[in-house]
Amino acid sequence: MARKPVTMASVDERVQEMEKSVEVMNLDLNASPTPVGRSLSEGKPRNSPTVTYVPVTYTTKSGEVVTTKKALQHAPSFILSETPDAPTLGVAILGYRRFGRKHLKDVFDNQACRVHFIVEFDSQLAAQAREDMKQMGVHGCEVIQDQSRVNAVCADSKVALVIVSCLILRKKEYVTAALKARKICLCDRPLAHNAQDVRELFELARQNNCVLLTNLPGRPGKAFSPVVMSLMSSASIIKLERLESPNSAGGDFANAPAIDVKSEQTEAMLVDVAMHDIGAINFCMCMRPVSVAAAVSPTSSGVVLVDCVYPNGAEVQVKGVVGQEEHDLQQFTLYGDRLSDMRRVDHMHVSDMRRQTSMSGDAAEVKGVRFNQVYHRAHRDALEQAYAFSTGNKEHGQRVRPYLMEQACLDNLRIATAAIKSLREGGKMVSLAYW
Repeated sequence: MARKPVTMASVDERVQEMEKSVEVMNLDLNASPTPVGRSLSEGKPRNSPTVTYVPVTYTTKSGEVVTTKKALQHAPSFILSETPDAPTLGVAILGYRRFGRKHLKDVFDNQACRVHFIVEFDSQLAAQAREDMKQMGVHGCEVIQDQSRVNAVCADSKVALVIVSCLILRKKEYVTAALKARKICLCDRPLAHNAQDVRELFELARQNNCVLLTNLPGRPGKAFSPVVMSLMSSASIIKLERLESPNSAGGDFANAPAIDVKSEQTEAMLVDVAMHDIGAINFCMCMRPVSVAAAVSPTSSGVVLVDCVYPNGAEVQVKGVVGQEEHDLQQFTLYGDRLSDMRRVDHMHVSDMRRQTSMSGDAAEVKGVRFNQVYHRAHRDALEQAYAFSTGNKEHGQRVRPYLMEQACLDNLRIATAAIKSLREGGKMVSLAYW
């Protein structure tokens, strides 16, 4: 029997029905380890680790609510020191937008890495890079605003890792320069906006015996705990939106422009939604959607709602707005009867978990879970994996699987293409085939 297609209205109706009898449990995953080193505003000396404790609250099988504290410390998975066996990894950052600034801090915090060059043509961003380095105490790094020097930077003998964090229009050029110089390349999402460019870049990496990494949920760094992945797999309905700050309650990007279904900005936003949001769900559920639909929200002209149906019958609705691409913080809201059996939460990023009651005040089965997913540790882990690969550390370098990243990029671009087609055809459901 054919499955009834999911629509935005059907998802909202089912969610409203569930929330009549049970409130959503708030699972806050915002707390993150305090990294080794000095932040932009702190004056702590470099290499002085700080141990942070966060409360972890869970309900036992007997119904008892238990609160404990868990120590969090950012400790490298392997020895990071400047020795003949493990030399410092020289880094060049091409582009200094929002993620470029994060990369600079990650490189500074990682004792095995040292940034030698930052390439940024925008004068304001270049000035910001110099100011950030001054505050952090980064020395020996040259900020370059000359586009003609990109190839020379990539070929410099001090550089082993090139981080590409520029606008999409220049990404293929910069990644190509890094791979032709036989350097490890870590590129922010999206690597490209079309499948042909993705295939060409990964093929170039294979030809030059290089590693090409791109930041996708779950790959190459760690992002999701087994608990979160189990919750995702047990949910019947998942709603997802991007947040501007960890303290946000949702509904961000209120000043987003009205959606133009034919604009390149809308296409770029939907590619980012597929890469980061739908890609996160795909990774956790170990499956891909079989159909997708996209339409402008009936309540906000600046919002696109992307609906996906998965092989297990789960329905996913992702909120997208133009301008959210440089924000990676996500808010997940999960619904489903099976969630009532999943009460224990033990995750390194959990700071607070509590079981809610029904509207009447009586105890109720939990059928809803809401949490924020952060990627700070994932970005640092990606840097460590690149370092491990550069030193030939088989134990940690073997976790780098570029072919999985290539396939994920191609799958997500296929989903994005279907969403763009649906949006331009008035929200028509589009079936997906991957082989």
